[in-house]
Amino acid sequence: MGHPGGAIRNRNATPGCALALALALILPATAAGAVKTGLDRHAGMRLTLDGRVLTAKIANARGGDLDLEEQLYGKRIDAVCSSSFLHPRRRSVVRTRLWPVGTRRLSFRFRHDISRGAKWCLIEQDAADIASVSFIRPEPTRLVGKGRGPSGNWWRLGGRRGLLAEPCVLFRIRGAAAEHCFETFADRAVTLDVDHWAPCTTDVYFFGVAAPSATVVRLTLADGTAVETNIYDRPAGSLVRARFFAAALPARTLVRSVEALDAAGASLGLERVRDYTREFCG
Repeated sequence: MGHPGGAIRNRNATPGCALALALALILPATAAGAVKTGLDRHAGMRLTLDGRVLTAKIANARGGDLDLEEQLYGKRIDAVCSSSFLHPRRRSVVRTRLWPVGTRRLSFRFRHDISRGAKWCLIEQDAADIASVSFIRPEPTRLVGKGRGPSGNWWRLGGRRGLLAEPCVLFRIRGAAAEHCFETFADRAVTLDVDHWAPCTTDVYFFGVAAPSATVVRLTLADGTAVETNIYDRPAGSLVRARFFAAALPARTLVRSVEALDAAGASLGLERVRDYTREFCG
């Protein structure tokens, strides 16, 4: 019988076991890893990341994978997964294994679990890529805003998340279009970036992306005048973490800088603009 009100003791338990049990009851459970999968159709290989384990499977069942087998069988193969596009080796895990002859599926167990933040994985041999997949879901461009410039010409602004998880814009006017993906923000939070279109004989257009907390994007003109752009939320259903903006100004208007501000008036980013009228308009 145990002492009334006291804990029941296991006579065979060691102090170390008791401590481990106490910690297990006190500490929260470790978050489970994510499961992500992708198919490299060109290589004919499927890569599945499940927590710390990456499984590579020859997926081409039509007999066209002879070259893939030649690259794998009997070779030392590196499996690499990373949470970064711009700094892949700095934020990656690597495991090397000999791929047995005749084996169409092989698993690589990494030392660390980066599955929740993993953006891509690849299989390579002697630093030459054999198969690679991105876990970023492609998005279509969706309309976020539209309007007309001082000349009466219409414009349309579309936005999406790109293949590097970066924000992309598509700006259209009658008879022409310009698309820009801001790869600077593939691995970091969006602050401010801007592009412009200055046809010289008609309206000048400025468009870009700003932090999700931006409430104002302001253009400062050469004469000191401040002009606020139209600012838009991300498209419905999009995973891009940014807001979009656009402005149409009279022909040959010179903008000196672009700044994004939050609701309290604090600056989120400032971009200087070169004199595009001299370069393109003479």
